[in-house]
Amino acid sequence: MEPAAYVDAVRVLAAVSVFAYASYLDIRDRRVPHRTWYPLVAVGAVALVADLFVRDPGTVVLYATASLALGAVFGYGFYYLGTFGGADRYALVVLGFLFPVYPSFPTPLGTFPVVVPDAPFFVLSVLGNTVLAGIAYPASLFVRNAARRDTVNPALMALGRRVTTDELHDEFGRIIGTDEDVSLRGNGVLGGNTDGIRDIDFVRDYVDWADFDSLRGVRDAEDLRLGRFVEETAWESDDLRNDAEELRELASHDAVWISPGIPFIVPIFAGLLVALTVGDVLFIVIRAVFGL
Repeated sequence: MEPAAYVDAVRVLAAVSVFAYASYLDIRDRRVPHRTWYPLVAVGAVALVADLFVRDPGTVVLYATASLALGAVFGYGFYYLGTFGGADRYALVVLGFLFPVYPSFPTPLGTFPVVVPDAPFFVLSVLGNTVLAGIAYPASLFVRNAARRDTVNPALMALGRRVTTDELHDEFGRIIGTDEDVSLRGNGVLGGNTDGIRDIDFVRDYVDWADFDSLRGVRDAEDLRLGRFVEETAWESDDLRNDAEELRELASHDAVWISPGIPFIVPIFAGLLVALTVGDVLFIVIRAVFGL
């Protein structure tokens, strides 16, 4: 096996291990600490130095610069558009740094990845595979809602799922509507932004702080104590009376529709695994469609 293949194998083992762990954290907590990526940065730095000895140095520097730039542009671009979370943008940046050139490693079953695109930037292949995996998510939501007969609001069937008020504080994501009203978004200002009470993080923090069994506890509470809640937590408010009214309105519903907080590291991990084995699926599809 060529020396470059050993360097790529180290990259692959490190990437798969760290992304598997990051996916577990994202599913469990919807949060991936920055330190999770430190091992990949360290491996990437050592591997980059090794590349200068086992590959053409000029090519390595050129591709390393371009790959890191692509990871940063797309990662931060999607982050500022609101598509990615903080961990997702760092994941792309780290992949751009870790894989400056497209990896290639022989196995008893053959050399992988099977298909390498004409523009061999690995981070773009992972991103393309991730986007294709993400497209399937709305379809899966629709099928799930249909199977559970949660069809009272067809406008939301491909956008979210229905949960009871009792379950809400155990969920992640945003409140996007009710059975009767798609536009329930919560115009409260808790958190100092426009999310208001539609942010389920707020619901979870408030229910825990107030020591309620669920958000239904708001229905019987004479005083919601939002003033004390704001003083004792990181949440802020410009209009406590308005926020109290919106919180009571939310609690008055038996169920709401939420847009789940998608653990996006998981489809990135899936895109990584596909890129390491099959290759660039989007490139394969385009080549098949246009007969290239």
